[in-house]
Amino acid sequence: MVNRNRGNGPGGPLSRQGDGSVRSSLAPDVDAPAAARRALDGLRGQLEEEVIDRSALVLTEIVTNSVTHAGLTAAQPIDLKIQVFSGCLRLEVADEGTRSFDPVARLPHAGQNSGRGLWMIDQLTDRWGVEFTHSTRVWCEFDVHPQ
Repeated sequence: MVNRNRGNGPGGPLSRQGDGSVRSSLAPDVDAPAAARRALDGLRGQLEEEVIDRSALVLTEIVTNSVTHAGLTAAQPIDLKIQVFSGCLRLEVADEGTRSFDPVARLPHAGQNSGRGLWMIDQLTDRWGVEFTHSTRVWCEFDVHPQ
């Protein structure tokens, strides 16, 4: 497991869990990033708009990476979990893809066409990490103040 920590702290239908989280399984296709962003819509009015905007950008990046780099088949969904608890918005994206990568946030060189994703995630979140088990799970947290 790799953690980065700063500070204190069309898919299927959305499934609201008893713990207040929202879960969804997304088809690994070009529509997945938009479906993931729509899953955040239920938080509008509950959290600061700035946090929703940052989390939408981060979620788009993570899900796009799953679609583009994980080598998923149509039968391998991208699993999304969104949870708000005690001053924190937590996003988790998991897939059973075949890729491996070095989860280090590096500022890319000038003229480089890719490689900005983890750097961007590091800049926009308060904490993030990657867990490699039977799947790859990228998680990130945003400190929040309920509205």
